[in-house]
Amino acid sequence: MADTFLPGRESSLAYRVMLLQYRIMGGLGLGNPRKHVEHMPIEPGDTVIDWGCGPGRVTIPLAMRVGAAGKVVAVDIEPLALESVRKRAASEGLGNIQTILLESYAIPLEPNSVDLVVLLDTFHGVSDRPSLLSEIYRILRADGYLFMDPGHMNRDAARGMVLDSRLFQLEQSWDRDMLFRRASAGRRHC
Repeated sequence: MADTFLPGRESSLAYRVMLLQYRIMGGLGLGNPRKHVEHMPIEPGDTVIDWGCGPGRVTIPLAMRVGAAGKVVAVDIEPLALESVRKRAASEGLGNIQTILLESYAIPLEPNSVDLVVLLDTFHGVSDRPSLLSEIYRILRADGYLFMDPGHMNRDAARGMVLDSRLFQLEQSWDRDMLFRRASAGRRHC
């Protein structure tokens, strides 16, 4: 897999503007990331990937849900995002968060090692969605889940792309949130 699948990194200024928008939305009671976490099938001890974690708005609640026995891997293409996650984790006293700076869609994790991958407001910015979905399929356990809010993308279009990959089956949906289960190897090609 080549390293040319990712969109260009944002400038530091653009990233800081995004952080300011999140703070304003949070102050107004908008864009509460915890509402997403309520729908996620998470158990203490699970391994969860927050793909496109940004400043960790969902990473921190996820880490609290999986507990000390679990792990959250926050991945992003923006170094400032990961720095923000590390600072927030330290201030919350959370030692179960790992950060990974992505250079391609390939993530340095073992196959079948993850219980849940979270894609919130990320899918619209992905230039090679089939490669991303294949990588998520690779790292998910046989009974693993993909949780998605397509963000700036049409929900039906995003759902169609995921289902057309034949790597996932729609398990449940709420408003914009969608939960997909990893398809078994035997059912993937049906």
